[in-house]
Amino acid sequence: MPLIKVMNKINIGVIGLNNHAAKIIKIIDNSEKAECKYIYYPKNIKHSERRVTKKFSNLINYCNGIIIASPTSTHYKYLKLLSNYNGHILVEKPIVSNLEETNKLKDYSLERKKKISINYNFMYSPIAKSIKNIIDNNKIGKPILLNIHASHGLAFSKSYKLNWRSKKKSFGVVGLVGVHYINLAINLFGKIKKSNITYINIAKTGNSPDTAFIQLTMPNKIEVHIWLSYAAPFTYNISLHGDNGRYEYNGKLEALYSPRDFFDVNGRYTNPPLIFKNNIDQQYNWKLGLEKSIEEFISSIIGNNTFKISNYNIALDSMLPLFNKI
Repeated sequence: MPLIKVMNKINIGVIGLNNHAAKIIKIIDNSEKAECKYIYYPKNIKHSERRVTKKFSNLINYCNGIIIASPTSTHYKYLKLLSNYNGHILVEKPIVSNLEETNKLKDYSLERKKKISINYNFMYSPIAKSIKNIIDNNKIGKPILLNIHASHGLAFSKSYKLNWRSKKKSFGVVGLVGVHYINLAINLFGKIKKSNITYINIAKTGNSPDTAFIQLTMPNKIEVHIWLSYAAPFTYNISLHGDNGRYEYNGKLEALYSPRDFFDVNGRYTNPPLIFKNNIDQQYNWKLGLEKSIEEFISSIIGNNTFKISNYNIALDSMLPLFNKI
């Protein structure tokens, strides 16, 4: 009987225990290639998680890769603690929350940048890949407008007021959600030419903006309009308009319509024919994006592959509109 070779799992350390960090830990636990060796969590709280450690050295000494999934304001501190760490690092977006720290990250050596990935996991999702495929293959002609609306009522919940997400330094809904779509826009169209963000606090819960309107002008005069809110009924819509068709996603169904020149029996312009549709739930789309991003991180460690410098630079550029630098 032939011997079956069993690959040893690589060890991953995670900084963070709850919320998004918990989702990441669960993905690693379900992996056949990796295991979550240590969870660094410095606070004194009751928990049953045996892997929690307060010794940061456990991450450095025993983990092949480390994921920073703590609040954004702590990211730079942990990156400094990992300055001599030779393994791969994945940092949850946004990587930092102010311009000073962003500029310091720009000065990192090329070799260090190649070992750091910023987890804009929406780019790994089926919807983001579908939109990119449509643009790359000229399925709607020249892009004119990318329009995104995402909202729900989190800001009216009691838990939101006590959460770090409601604090001003988090940039509110823009720093938590909006940067995903700014990052998407740069990946699709190139560097931002001009930006404007209007911040509003509607629920008056906490001191960060719970609603925002983002306007970006991209190369070739392509416009990106993003409306985000933690203080409105649930809505999720993405539409991409080109000069020969349009793409729509309503959180349940994505659809592609083309060509532009389609007429009714009276010779008047009418809705272009549906040429593609696909059912995919918005939450499932986000789930797949996160899983794929963690899988890629694990594969990069196993293959000892470095990360693309272009992705690192785009991740930093994704925060510049928040700092009023574009």
